[in-house]
Amino acid sequence: MPVILPTRPFDPANAPPLLYRDLFLKNKKLFYDHNEEFQKIFKVSLTSFWDINTGFKYLNFNDFLNVPENKSLKQTIQKKYGKRGVELVMILAGIK
Repeated sequence: MPVILPTRPFDPANAPPLLYRDLFLKNKKLFYDHNEEFQKIFKVSLTSFWDINTGFKYLNFNDFLNVPENKSLKQTIQKKYGKRGVELVMILAGIK
């Protein structure tokens, strides 16, 4: 089997970004920065709604709050947990 050599040397400056690693580190930081506040506001651990690879599990949280069909998640959080609850979920979901 022939060995194929690259036509030019590897240049780390032009290497593609490590998107997966960056996302993992971003999610890890978000979790540790907001876990305690999430627990204080919602009285449940963020761990139940967090995946270190993908981040906030929006749909699981929606199910947990039993959001009525005629209301949005944002409206439900605002009513039960206030403005900071809405802001926190938006931060975790990457909206804010």
